[in-house]
Amino acid sequence: MRAQRWIRAGVVLASVVALSGQLASCSSAASVAPKPDLSAPPPVLAKFVPVPDRVLSVKQMVLDPTLPPAVVVISVAPAVANVGMNYPVDTIRVLAWDTYAKRWTVVFDSATAQFSTVFPLDAVDDLYDVTVTAPPATSTPPPPPLAQLVDAQVAQVADQPHGGVDLAFEGVDAGTAVGAQLAGIVHFADGVATVGWAYEARDLGPFSVIGKAPNQQLAFEDAEWVTPADPECCGVRTFRFVVAKPAEPAEAAYYSVVSDNRSWLGAWVLSSYAANQVGAEVLAIAPKSPAAKTLKPGDVIESVVGTPARSGLLSRPVIDEIAAHTSGSVVTLNIDRGGKPMQVRVKLGSRDEQAAIVAPPPDPGYLGLSGETMTEQLAAEYSLPNVPGVLVTEAGSGTAAASAGLEADDIIVDIGSYLITSLGSLDLPLVQVGADSTTSLQFVTPQGVRRTVSITLATPPQYGSALQDLAFV
Repeated sequence: MRAQRWIRAGVVLASVVALSGQLASCSSAASVAPKPDLSAPPPVLAKFVPVPDRVLSVKQMVLDPTLPPAVVVISVAPAVANVGMNYPVDTIRVLAWDTYAKRWTVVFDSATAQFSTVFPLDAVDDLYDVTVTAPPATSTPPPPPLAQLVDAQVAQVADQPHGGVDLAFEGVDAGTAVGAQLAGIVHFADGVATVGWAYEARDLGPFSVIGKAPNQQLAFEDAEWVTPADPECCGVRTFRFVVAKPAEPAEAAYYSVVSDNRSWLGAWVLSSYAANQVGAEVLAIAPKSPAAKTLKPGDVIESVVGTPARSGLLSRPVIDEIAAHTSGSVVTLNIDRGGKPMQVRVKLGSRDEQAAIVAPPPDPGYLGLSGETMTEQLAAEYSLPNVPGVLVTEAGSGTAAASAGLEADDIIVDIGSYLITSLGSLDLPLVQVGADSTTSLQFVTPQGVRRTVSITLATPPQYGSALQDLAFV
């Protein structure tokens, strides 16, 4: 309602200005239409900052050239006022003068603002998954509040190509379990505040506004890169990224990443240790990527020559060995291809390349069975054929495996011409064949009969895929 009044106020002012101009021209050709009075009295902060919060900063900013300067207030609540927290929490509020109602109103509050973006956190290290979309339908639950910030920073990003002045902010988000740092840009137009960009990570560091109007940008020089190899530890190194507005006027409110110096190989690897391998197996390769020229699906990247391996990681050290190098670096990879060790040289790309941004992630298929790697001991214990493969312990009702005729004690030996020798060897064909695709599957029955059937892999349920640990390197 306050926003509507503000918008209505602009219309009323415009009408008054136009009418007065017409009257002036009738009475005297030399007269000039009076300018609208955009002055406003100072806001009474006590009305907007609750007790016992303490005001840390008050800045006056022109966020709409047709309206009086807004006031940006940063206040801090004592630790005792925050349930479940033992440290103060900052709140960013933007106050705007309502020219219609002649009063100050809150048009943005970081503690209560809501929008539909899901922030990437730590191991999900993709800056390009944060595009702000349309607000969720009213039937869906509202998204969580924007942030509970600690040590917040704000700055103007002025005179944008399509008009308007934006407000950038950052601070530690005390609302998350790990206290991640949140950065965002709020666009103000016609009395409405819109979150135009947001990103949350372990440590982003301070930002700076760079460039000249009307093309100012937001630069983060020392963001910490936390890869899937060390989600509970620390970043492998810092990196720099810049966000700016796109050229299309239709997207004037939104920002996107225009520079990102993290390195990019262009391969999806299995980051977990489930496959019982020394390195990281390549399950898919992005088109037009550096990896497309040198690697093949099924290769196992074991190490980067001359790069010390980090210890104490939850996942493959080679992921951080690759990330330790900057874009444009030429590295030598030790790989295993079909049991044969070899070395390949590759020039790493950058994650802001178009091929990296648009690379479609793998869509692995789903069998819907439980199984274990076949061993000589299992064969003897259950009187089964002693053949390498995956022993089916259960085929779920209605699953792709059950529809193809698989039953308990069958032994899967081949999927789509990919030889199956262990439970981990299922990953590659499931990714390469993909969900909703049909391929052949060969298995051996408990009686030793070898059969080949056609199978259509399903789409994995949300928590049913064995490939949740795919990492993009």
